[in-house]
Formats: sequence, C-alpha cells, structure tokens
Amino acid sequence: MNLFEIDFYEEKYKHFNSPDKIFNDNDFSDLIRQADTVIENENETKQKRADACVRKFQLLETRYKLTPKLLGQALELYPDMPQALTSMGCFYLDIKDREKAIAYFNKAIGSDRLYPYSWLQKAYIEKDKEEELRLLYEFIKLKPDSIIGYEKRRSLLDELVYDMKDLLAYKKLKFIKIKLQNAIDDYSELIRLVPNNKWYYEERAELYIMMSKIEFMLSDDDDEFPSINQNAVKDIVKLISLTLMSLRQEDKLNNLITTIHNMLVDIPRETFKKYIEKMKSDLLPDTDEYWIAQILNADDYSKNDGKSIEIYTNIINSVKEGSFLQIYSYYHRSRTFLHMKEYEKALNDNDINTKLCSLFPDSLTLETDLYLVMKARIDILKKMEDFNGLLDMYTKILETYKDNTEVQYFIVDAYMERAQLYKENNDIQKALADYTAVIKLGINGIERDLRNAYAARIEIYKNQGEMDKASEDSIKMAEIKGDHLDNLLSSCQPEYFVPISKPKFDIID
Repeated sequence: MNLFEIDFYEEKYKHFNSPDKIFNDNDFSDLIRQADTVIENENETKQKRADACVRKFQLLETRYKLTPKLLGQALELYPDMPQALTSMGCFYLDIKDREKAIAYFNKAIGSDRLYPYSWLQKAYIEKDKEEELRLLYEFIKLKPDSIIGYEKRRSLLDELVYDMKDLLAYKKLKFIKIKLQNAIDDYSELIRLVPNNKWYYEERAELYIMMSKIEFMLSDDDDEFPSINQNAVKDIVKLISLTLMSLRQEDKLNNLITTIHNMLVDIPRETFKKYIEKMKSDLLPDTDEYWIAQILNADDYSKNDGKSIEIYTNIINSVKEGSFLQIYSYYHRSRTFLHMKEYEKALNDNDINTKLCSLFPDSLTLETDLYLVMKARIDILKKMEDFNGLLDMYTKILETYKDNTEVQYFIVDAYMERAQLYKENNDIQKALADYTAVIKLGINGIERDLRNAYAARIEIYKNQGEMDKASEDSIKMAEIKGDHLDNLLSSCQPEYFVPISKPKFDIID
C-alpha cells in the first residue's frame, strides 16, 4: 500500500461511521513508517516531506489523534501547501474555531485554486445555500469522480427541491425545474460511480415523477393528467431488479412495494395505472419482477374488488412454492377476503400463511411474522364473532411467547384481550386469573395495561362484594407512577414497530 496514492478524503467518507477501521494495524504501521522515512530524509524535496507530514496527520486522524504539530512542520517546509492549509482548517473546525477554519480554507484556495478539497471543506461550513452550491460546483469541476461532491450537492439540492410548497406559492416553477434537473444529474453521476446503489435509483425516480408534474404545470397541455415519465419507470424497474438480488429478499421486497406505492401515491389513479402497465410491459412475464408489478396492480384495486383476488390467485399459482411473493399474496388475499366478508376463505388463506411463516423465522415483515399473522386471524374471528376461535388464538399466542421476555407486549395484550372475552362470556374467575397474570408481570408490563388490569379486577371484586380486596387494589393502583408511561411503552414494543431510517449506502456486491 503506497501512502502517497491514498485519497484520504474519499476513504474517510466511505468509512464515515468508523474512521478508525480504514486501515488495519499492519497497514497503519507500514504507512506511518513510509511517512516518517520521507519526513526524516533531508535529501527529499521540501514539498515531498511536507506532503508526508500532511499524510501522516491524515493517518493519525483516522485513529482519532489530531496532531497539528505535523501540519505546522509541513507549513514550515512549504508555507503555501494547499493540503496542509486545508488540513489545518479541518483541525480548527474540529475544535470549533470556525473563523480560523475559514481563514485557512481561503488561504488554501488562494494558494492553489486547483486543489479540490479546499473548496469542499469551505462548502461544509458555508451557511448561505447558494454559495454552498457554488463551492460544490467548483469542487466537482476539479474532482468529477468524487462520490462526496455529488452526495453533498444532491443533498443540498434535495433540500431546495422538496421545499416545494413555498416555491409553488410564489410560482417559482422554472426555478424548481432547474434545481430538479440539477439534482437528477447528480444522482445520474452517483449511479455512474456506484451503479448498484438502490437508493440512488429510488430517489432519482421520485425526482423524475416530480419533474413530470412541474413540466405539466408549465405546459399549456389540455390533458387532465401529466403523462408517465419513462425514465422514472426505468429506475423503478432497476430498483426492483436490485432488490431481488438481495439476500434477505422478504424484508426488502416488503419495503420495496411500500416505497413504490409512496412514490406514486400523489399522482392521479389513471396515471398510476399507466405507470404499472408500462412497468409490466418492460418486464419479462412470469419473472419475480413482473409479479411485483402485478402486486402493485392488485393493491391499486378496491379492497372489495374481485380483480385483486384474481391477481393474488394468479401469483400464488405461478411463483415458486414457499417464496416470499407467494406468502405475501396469501396474506393480502386473506385480508381482501375479509373485506369482502368471505370469512372462511380468509381463514383458509391465513392457515396457509401461518404454516409458511416457518420458512421465514427471522423475518419481521407484516406477512411473515408469526405474531402479526396470528393477529390477522384474530381480526377475522372477531368479524365472525367466533368466541371459541378467539379464545384458542389468544391461548396460542400465550403458549408461543410465554418464555420470550423480549416480546412481553404480546403476552400482556393476549391476557388483556382474553380476559375481556371471559368477562363478556360471564366466566369471571378466568377473567380474574388473566388480569392477575398481567399484574404479576409487574413493572415489566405496560403501565397502561397494568392500570387497566387493576381497574378491571377492582370492578370484579366490587361486584363479588370483596371490598377489602377492591380497596387493596385501589391503593396499589394509586401507587403506579404515570410519568414513565412513554418509556415503558417504547421498551415493550416489538422491534418492527420502530421506524427504520434509510441507509445512505445499500450496495449490492
């Protein structure tokens, strides 16, 4: 590994969350030796020795050891060296001295306008958005293959573009269109540099759709709706293809379907249908990509529409047995049957769905998580007013999760729901036993349900004339602190209730 061939800025950006992991210990030691050899060699040019000082500084920076003395040494050897001036600016930025940081960045630019990272670092601390854009354009002109530059610029353009309400209010459609095109161009460059990054295709597709809306508003077209954007369709198709290359397809496909829906949610239904039809025509029939387009088509129909049943049935009969697309279709066909009040068919699909869950033991999607599938069955049984069926399901949930302390929410919820059923059926002792079970869970239970369990048990004791027990429960209920409710709720919720942020990089190898 050659110290003088490393682009530290790009390497640090790639390892943003763990800069100390850029180099292993052996490589790090070897690079330090290379730097020291050059620094101590008086026969080397001053520029080369100064460069070694800067690179040693950048090396130490990757281990969280800022060493400005090295930069001072570099500047003594080569006072106008832009690398050393820029690194010194970064040092002052790290210690929160913004004025000195700007001064060093300006001096670096004045020393050598062709050194790109002086422009980038100055852009990072620029408060004026338009000036920040100008600095980023200068950086990208000098460093046209830098992921950092396009990422930073497209992030800034995104901020300007997505603040559309204010811009639309002032009728700045042409301004929006220019910024949109600039953002699209940056995503195109990022795709050139990282061709398998799904997120770039997703974001560019959204911008293409937005561009269609703006162009439609600027035109004198008499059409009722904007036409579909062919480039957006291509990006969505590519997004589907990259998702299918993922190892954990079930989680990613579920998110993909939601993502595409959200992307197209604000366009008129007729245009939405045109997008789906175009996607289908661009995909090979009987492929997983094609079936995903069909799922989007099914989801577009009314929940009471037999057309969606037809589509889900076609997918179930056509895709690989036990695949996520099949289980997805069983789940949503069951839900559609429920809305159509065809309860037996809904239950039958739910039965198959439950069996297929075992093929996805680690998945937390709506369609593959056993608990959520059982809860879907409870929804059906409630519509059917099947008392015994509901009792069996709550008991099954308790048996399935009783030893899993990480999902106590499931247990508490099942006890409370089953207790209510017993109470409605006048089986008071069993209801009492379930409320007591919730109370025994104590502080590890959800406080709201703990209060409700006490309140329900107090009511039962009063109705039975056991006033001493009711009074004792009232005292215990009053002792429950209410100011920790939010913390208790969040700690007891299952993992898949927590929103997941979208990662910046999701690259398929």
